[in-house]
Amino acid sequence: DCMRQTDADIMTCFSDNFVGDGRPDSASRNGVRRLPLGAALGLNLFRNCFGDSNCFVKRDAWKALGGFTEHYRIGLDDHEFFLRAHLEGFRLELVPEALYYYRLGQEKMKRFHVSKRANEQRIMTTLVDHSDYSILDIATLYLARNLASDDR
Repeated sequence: DCMRQTDADIMTCFSDNFVGDGRPDSASRNGVRRLPLGAALGLNLFRNCFGDSNCFVKRDAWKALGGFTEHYRIGLDDHEFFLRAHLEGFRLELVPEALYYYRLGQEKMKRFHVSKRANEQRIMTTLVDHSDYSILDIATLYLARNLASDDR
């Protein structure tokens, strides 16, 4: 219903975090809610604030975008997908309500198997391939700053 009312191509939402191996309950929920911002491009150049890969995508939009790209040991596939969708003119909207639980504790595993530089390159490549270049100066400065801090 939200997609029809907003004419969105992609819908994301809030999520509630929890810890542990079981189902979310009052003891495992840590009271932290992830609050994405939706299609706020300026912030989304540097951090995924569009939402999570737990999203609704219209079939036509999914087909036109080619779905998620797959690259071994490179993360940010949801960030790259949402950024590409936004830059290509698809409408992203946010349901301001937590519609799922997100289990914490998987982050350590991701750090061992994913390259941070490759992640950032994925986002930069998306900007180069799908933008009018008006935002590249800001993104390039951000990337250079992050790479310099990694070298210390």
